[in-house]
Amino acid sequence: MRARWGPRPLATSLGVLLLLTVACDDEVNGAVDQDPGTPGPEVLDDLDDPVQISFWHSMDGTAGNTLEELVREFNERNSGRVYVQESFQGSEDDTLANYRSALQQDATPEVVAINELGTRFMIDVAEAVPVQEFVDRDDYDLGALEGALVSYLTVEDELRAVPFAHSTPMLYLNVDALDEAGLDVRDAPGDLPAVAETAQELTRSSDGQVQQYGFGAALSGWYLEQFLARAERPFCTRNNGRSGRADAVFVDDPVVVEVVEWWSELSAEDTAPQLGRDLAESRSAFTTERVAMTLESSRQLSTLVDQSDFEVAGAPFPLPRASEASGTTVDGSALWISDQGHSPRERRAAWEFLRFLLEPETQEIWHAQTGYLAATPQAYDLPRARDRAEEFPQFTAAADQLAAAEDTDTATGCITGAMFETRAAMEDGWERAIAGEAEPAEAMADAGESAQEAVDEYNTLVEE
Repeated sequence: MRARWGPRPLATSLGVLLLLTVACDDEVNGAVDQDPGTPGPEVLDDLDDPVQISFWHSMDGTAGNTLEELVREFNERNSGRVYVQESFQGSEDDTLANYRSALQQDATPEVVAINELGTRFMIDVAEAVPVQEFVDRDDYDLGALEGALVSYLTVEDELRAVPFAHSTPMLYLNVDALDEAGLDVRDAPGDLPAVAETAQELTRSSDGQVQQYGFGAALSGWYLEQFLARAERPFCTRNNGRSGRADAVFVDDPVVVEVVEWWSELSAEDTAPQLGRDLAESRSAFTTERVAMTLESSRQLSTLVDQSDFEVAGAPFPLPRASEASGTTVDGSALWISDQGHSPRERRAAWEFLRFLLEPETQEIWHAQTGYLAATPQAYDLPRARDRAEEFPQFTAAADQLAAAEDTDTATGCITGAMFETRAAMEDGWERAIAGEAEPAEAMADAGESAQEAVDEYNTLVEE
């Protein structure tokens, strides 16, 4: 579910949109039925017709079909009261682009699913109702939700959106290859030195040609962020952007450089292939037994298992070094309620829909049929989720890893309006180091300068 945006132009386009949005605020505020308080459920009583709301998302395939199923159930349960019209908008990039256009036309949907990289942008345009307002109004129990997901979406002490389609990274292992090497899967490597040692034992060559690499994964900036979180180090300033807009990113943090050096050494030793940034190629390298261990999202578990002719095991994402684990950050989409241009009834209807999606029974269906993490842990105890756990016991590692995440800013990960550009810069530097074009420290220092320029540009435009 990780989105990829173009490098530099995006920061400018987001900033320009922010300026346009601010400029239009007075006009919009004057045209909307303003309610000084957060609307309660009574605004949906005694209606002549149901309140119709739009829900934009980027879910297709099994996830899209499951979402349609859940929307139908909600509409049937709320007949005559609320009707949700779900609308597939294309990719995650397309969804955010369409939402940006809708902002300029005062035509936003009541609910929109936005990828985690757009979190800071959604806050800065100030066009979404912090769901904390409804939580406080209804005395809604956030304790029933997965704490790490709530923490990720809590900024400046307010829950901004509802967690929904999230996943966390894992280490995947070829159990057959481990058995052949005389290794026990129950002793899965927990840190990078152990991964390197295991990878050396799993690498097989014939006539000077590597037949199977011990380890290999795509060069995803998301993984570098994970290693920082695992090491309990921030990725950006102001408490990872949660106590204010981050003004610096730590792309060349010593932990990042250490990971890139480690990866470069494995590549130079022919223990890991150069797979570039292509996630699909990385998955294929694992399922075709070109690599015996890989990193991937928990969302891809069923795909890896179904496409592999060997037993697949799942283990927690490795630590940079042996130490106390602090959990990992998440990716995926959260659900936001639009504010300006929407009546109290529409905003309340949107919240009612989101409450439904968070119910354990709803999350049971969502998790069991899609493989996404359950936002409500109680869902894992229900029949369909238990059946999935029996079919894919490897998922336990992902769920336990998320549940063990500490409620700290470093564990929740960074949010910045230039997150797209920052990840792209990290990957640029990483690739240069792996290819031997620059030493890891130099490559990541250059990447840090590029990322910082994007952060500065974004913040300047926002603050003007």
